Amino acid sequence: MLRLSRHARQLRHLSRRAQQAPPRSGSGGKSGAEPVPVVASQIVHITWGTYARPVAFAFAGSTAAFAYAAWYEKPPLARALEMQRRVRDAGRKMELATNPLEKLRHFWDTLPDSKRLISGVVCANVAVFALWRIRPLAAVMRRFFLHEAWTGRSLQLLGSAFSHKGALHLGVNMYAFYTFASGLYPVMGPEHLTAFYLSAGLMAAVSSHVLTLLRPAAMIGSLGASGAVYGLFGFMAAKYPDVKFSIVFAPFLEFTSQQMLYGVLAFDIAGLVLGWRSLDHAAHLGGLLFGLWHAYYGEEMYRKSRQAVVNTTRK
Repeated sequence: MLRLSRHARQLRHLSRRAQQAPPRSGSGGKSGAEPVPVVASQIVHITWGTYARPVAFAFAGSTAAFAYAAWYEKPPLARALEMQRRVRDAGRKMELATNPLEKLRHFWDTLPDSKRLISGVVCANVAVFALWRIRPLAAVMRRFFLHEAWTGRSLQLLGSAFSHKGALHLGVNMYAFYTFASGLYPVMGPEHLTAFYLSAGLMAAVSSHVLTLLRPAAMIGSLGASGAVYGLFGFMAAKYPDVKFSIVFAPFLEFTSQQMLYGVLAFDIAGLVLGWRSLDHAAHLGGLLFGLWHAYYGEEMYRKSRQAVVNTTRK
């Protein structure tokens, strides 16, 4: 996740000035793309509910996502046969369609499930990125798609995981998401992977939420999918420590996933301890640790839940 805006003391100064002047219309930010939170009046009114509501939302949302996935997950053979029928039928309909929108809809149905899932997540992030550019929507976007811990708004935990400040931020996160999700899809399947990705995003955001409230000097907003992506990476590094990766701009440099894990942990722990502000290191660590936990414990819990559903439906 990327950290936004300025130091809390500067924001308090801005808020005192704002109280002496008539309120502005809109969100009070520079633009839809780079919102600047006005937080001083909210920082001093933090209650236990500011902690508890988002934490409860994150754990309830994660539980609901995995419960839904366990209930609706299809056996691999049934899923493959269904996809084969869908692709065949959609291909025929696309040939007969004359309306461009119909052709596009049928083309979407011809895509394999893995590409539909990955493309869907990428398109959702791109859509939110585009909405930030619409100035009249700045207040709405800030309310739901920028994580400002001091507000205690639970939906921001989820919305901020699909929200990005700049094109480079978006591009890097979506490339990383594509890389890890493509590798994990054959292992997890669409339902499990979707639940895991959403849960990683929630756990990353709630980690940032709690640590931000515990450190008043660091109260600035954050957004981005990197916490959820770190969750995917953590799971992959635990399950497949010898998988090799290279840097896009330096393909001659190769690292195993285990080496990358140690490097990422060291970097984000240092950032958290030393108070580096450009990145949300708490969210990164929260997502990464959730991915590791899921690899060692959570996946087995999910499989047992799935088996319990199968046993129940067979009765």
